[in-house]
Amino acid sequence: MASRVEEQNRTLASDYVEAWNEHSLEKVMRLHADESVFKVHMAGAPEARGSEECRAAFGFLLEAWPDQQFDIQEIVAHDGGYVCRSILTGTLAKPWNLGGTVVEPRGQRVSFGILDVMTCREGLIVRKEVWLDGGAMMAALM
Repeated sequence: MASRVEEQNRTLASDYVEAWNEHSLEKVMRLHADESVFKVHMAGAPEARGSEECRAAFGFLLEAWPDQQFDIQEIVAHDGGYVCRSILTGTLAKPWNLGGTVVEPRGQRVSFGILDVMTCREGLIVRKEVWLDGGAMMAALM
């Protein structure tokens, strides 16, 4: 039987993906604590710390992938947060740095896997770490 916090984190995971799929920066930010940290595990990707840096990073992502949609494959919730495996489908609209290689938008719709590892406290995300299927992403964008 799942704990109350585990269930809360499962709901948070669904609400979070819904906010991204609605392309609502305000809804995304409401689900993050002020002291949130955001890290994409890709060469050269800076870490965002605090609500202002996270807002800027998330805003860029929404602009870079304006039609992005996440298709949840699996959510594993636990008392400390959750892990969400999904497929992102979207069209790159801004130059994208793939570990030193800048990819220019070409207008094609692409799909690739994403793994989000979230640390949560009191119903809010305090740390978001993202792993992208870099090989699939690069193959689709190049």
